Amino acid sequence: RSGVAGMAFAVTMAYPLNIFPIRFSVETALFYHKPQLDLPGMRTGIAVAAVACSLVVAIALPQINLVFELIGATTGSFVCFLGPGLLFHRLVPGHICARHKLKALLLMVVGLVFLVLGTYSSVLDVIA
Repeated sequence: RSGVAGMAFAVTMAYPLNIFPIRFSVETALFYHKPQLDLPGMRTGIAVAAVACSLVVAIALPQINLVFELIGATTGSFVCFLGPGLLFHRLVPGHICARHKLKALLLMVVGLVFLVLGTYSSVLDVIA
């Protein structure tokens, strides 16, 4: 019983820490190009939409292992393959298909393949 109560307390206290970066990222992306939308009502709407989306996902996927599988499939491919390749292309001058950038391009293509295959496998597990 104390383990369940401790887990419930941890999830309750950690939830705002997880929602804040989502809300902040959406606000930054939206208000950077359209600063006239930076109104208290819009900020509240973004927060409510983020919480509503997380509630819908929690109801649709009641098993946490499915959520971890989907997140791991997408972010793992991005962090390990796509991110480093994209950073190399942005930081090193030259054309995208330049000889010195071919390994980074190959890394991004392999990462994209792993991203699609991993996400496809995770979606099949969710459907089944």
